[in-house]
Amino acid sequence: MTKWNVDNWLTFSSVIVAFLGVILTGIFSFLLWRATIRSTRAAESSAEAARAATRLAESAERERKEKASAIRAQLILDILNKADVMRKFIVSHQRGETNVETMKSIPRTHSIPAFHLAEYFTNEERQFINDAWESYDKYIKDFWTNTNFEIGYWNHSKDENQRNAVLFKLQEKFLFILNNLR
Repeated sequence: MTKWNVDNWLTFSSVIVAFLGVILTGIFSFLLWRATIRSTRAAESSAEAARAATRLAESAERERKEKASAIRAQLILDILNKADVMRKFIVSHQRGETNVETMKSIPRTHSIPAFHLAEYFTNEERQFINDAWESYDKYIKDFWTNTNFEIGYWNHSKDENQRNAVLFKLQEKFLFILNNLR
């Protein structure tokens, strides 16, 4: 048997170090591969969660729009019913078929809260809705209130022609609502 000299020990040591390097590289590669698989699964889970959140947000938005549409439809129906009552009252009033009690019982506003009008109607729609009831309120104040603002007293500074002209314009405004609010 030959004695191991320094060259042999160096060769043997380098083979052992190389072998250990291969083993450690294999272990780290295996660990890196497992970490990559976990990372991929986490990314897939994250992507699925994002898709689920998107579906939920779309569903909530669709539900919000449907609710807004239903509220708008109900508000339109309320306004149309009130406008029809006003139109009928104005026609009866033009014919002289109304009395003071009827005049007092007719609401002088549409009673829809301003925030509902702002949220569910366009600027143009809000304008012609408000204009009609404001004009009616002005008619009552100008023609049918006394100095104490009590309703039911004819203002003697006005004549029948002025009254009929204002009533005609009022009728047009409420007909405009009935024909154009959809």
